[in-house]
Amino acid sequence: MAKYSILTDRELTRLLRSGDHQAFGELYHRYWETLLNTAYKRLDSIEEAEEILQDLFITLYVNRNSLQINTTLEGYLKTSLKHRVLNL
Repeated sequence: MAKYSILTDRELTRLLRSGDHQAFGELYHRYWETLLNTAYKRLDSIEEAEEILQDLFITLYVNRNSLQINTTLEGYLKTSLKHRVLNL
């Protein structure tokens, strides 16, 4: 997975759309901690924060073929997280 760490988010997203599981793993590891910290600050519950993130990444993977990201991947993930927190 070392070679995936040097790829840009755009390259990883393209690979993800084609079904590359290692690209998904790299994105997961790249953003998990930052998103978890953000969710935890808003929810004050590590369990709820982890659950929301699991759901976010599952949705990302399930819908990988039809992803429409009009911003950066980081922006997309943060916006998705914000909506999930607000819905909770």
